Amino acid sequence: SAKSINALSFSNGGHYLAVSESTNILIYNTLDGFPVATLRGHNNRVTSIFWQKFDSKVFSGGAEGAVFNWDVFTHQAGLNKRPEQFTGTVPVVTATGVLDGSKAFVCTVDGSLKELLYDEEAPKGSTLQITPTKEIQLSHSISCMKYDESRTMLIMAGRSEDDVGSIICTLASPQ
Repeated sequence: SAKSINALSFSNGGHYLAVSESTNILIYNTLDGFPVATLRGHNNRVTSIFWQKFDSKVFSGGAEGAVFNWDVFTHQAGLNKRPEQFTGTVPVVTATGVLDGSKAFVCTVDGSLKELLYDEEAPKGSTLQITPTKEIQLSHSISCMKYDESRTMLIMAGRSEDDVGSIICTLASPQ
């Protein structure tokens, strides 16, 4: 059982629940409550989790600045394959992405919003698998965000004391 949860996310089908407990991500089957997998790799607490299409992969962002792309079924089978990753130097506050797994968006503590692209065709383990493509400096501190697939829109919630409850929407570039 998870003791101190920093982030959680239901799979798109609702049959899995991913929860972060410190540096680990625990995957549970929601039908029977049993654990399915434990994903280990972050060096600091996990701040964000989101599922990709078909519920086979999970992206996670951590306070150490890393973003991981996990293959849940590889870990479920006990193969413990190291996930593809982007290692930044600034702690991730929140992250989200598109369902097909090709793109992730990351907000960091320094107020920047980064777009990361994931290239499945790149050689496994290469530094080209997850690459930052765009970065903008935000005028607000962001606490959480979600990507709206139908509108290709990022919806972000502000967390500064000056802008309590602020909601920021922006169009994301088409894929």
